[in-house]
Amino acid sequence: AKLTLAGNAPIIVLGSSRADDLINLSSSLLAARWTVDGQYSGSFTLAAPVTQGNPATVTRDSLAFTFRDIENVLAGDGGNTVLLRDGGRMDSMGFGAGRNILDASGMTATTHWVYDGATLAGRSPNNGGVNRITGLDVLVGSQGGDRLEFNSTLDAHWQVTDNYKGTLNGLNFSNIRHAVQTSSGGSLWLGAGMDAIQVAVPPFTVVIHPSGHFRRIDYANG
Repeated sequence: AKLTLAGNAPIIVLGSSRADDLINLSSSLLAARWTVDGQYSGSFTLAAPVTQGNPATVTRDSLAFTFRDIENVLAGDGGNTVLLRDGGRMDSMGFGAGRNILDASGMTATTHWVYDGATLAGRSPNNGGVNRITGLDVLVGSQGGDRLEFNSTLDAHWQVTDNYKGTLNGLNFSNIRHAVQTSSGGSLWLGAGMDAIQVAVPPFTVVIHPSGHFRRIDYANG
């Protein structure tokens, strides 16, 4: 099947009743913005001219569409920003090269994120979130006081460099109030503020810089 994009008419992508519908834009090299504001629904914008043919002809000033009943997304290499809203949910989102950002700052519900060094998952009490995210570079937590948990066979390397902000094994995070370490091995360097730190049984090292502070620290499994 071939879709010809002529003019600037609105596009709506509708999924089926099956639970494995996929939007595949993995060949795109342009930056994109996704908004997920419902159960498997939201909108997409590619703010750049869309070309077709050889020689290339500009067929639209930009590409934008809304989608419904789409559980999975494969995004391209141009960098992606995902705006996650209350009630927004996806099964999986996979990102290519470029800087990829998941911004949940528009959510009010507390979200529990789990990261293993390659894959991130998040779920909020209102059934929002994403079950599986790969290729992510930046996580911005919600307004609800989010938890970020590291659970992996890899050693953890936490760096809290500003209040509720830092890095975890290459993932940049902010708006994270609780750091949770549920696998042994690695370290956490606390150079600023966190509300709570939970760590697994040793071996695990917590280094508290003079500027670091917290309200509570305990073991995650006991």
